Amino acid sequence: MPSDLNPQPLPPRATKIYAAREVMYDLDKFQRALASVLDRAGHGGCTSGLQLDWMQFEQFVINDKLEAMPFHERAIGFGG
Repeated sequence: MPSDLNPQPLPPRATKIYAAREVMYDLDKFQRALASVLDRAGHGGCTSGLQLDWMQFEQFVINDKLEAMPFHERAIGFGG
C-alpha cells in the first residue's frame, strides 16, 4: 500500500530582508543580521527550507536646493 504522504519536498519559504548599506557591506553586521533573521524564522543556525532575498535599503530626502541627500539610517533604527 503506497504512503499517503507526498514524497516531494516543500518549496522553500521565501523571505525578503531589507537592510541598510552599512549592514550589507560589513561582514560582522551581516552575520549578526542573518543570525537574527534565522532566530526569528525558528531556524537557529540553518537556512534549510528558507529562500532569503536580501534587499539593500536606501532612502533619500530632497533638500530645499532640490538635491538628493541620504536619509540617516540610524534615525530609523538601522545599524549598530
